[in-house]
Amino acid sequence: MKILYPSMRDEIIQFVREFADIDFQRRVWMHGGIELGHERSTLDGAVHYFFDDTSIAADPFGQIGLCLTSEAEANAIQRILKRLDDLLSEVGKNASDMECIQHPQWQGVVEAAKTALQIMERNNPLSPDS
Repeated sequence: MKILYPSMRDEIIQFVREFADIDFQRRVWMHGGIELGHERSTLDGAVHYFFDDTSIAADPFGQIGLCLTSEAEANAIQRILKRLDDLLSEVGKNASDMECIQHPQWQGVVEAAKTALQIMERNNPLSPDS
């Protein structure tokens, strides 16, 4: 499926990739390291991207054709955000990156992101396999 906003899709995939990579989270989010291709990435920035800066959290299915290619992608994004929202309700909105990442519920966020990343990469209209 063609999408209207491929650069927004790239941003979503990058944030999902960060949510899926616990080593990245420890290196960059918990310890403040900066990696090539990441402009001062933070957990807070990733959360704000989905919940505040875009309408993705409010209506992932409304993003199909805009920056998501399918209901499977919208479902996968919704699962990440549900687990993240549940975690933030548990630890509080002002919890540190370390408190979030070390919380037992964090693994659910990571696993949901890994699944979403597989779906999105498989459906990526910009990939040579599409």
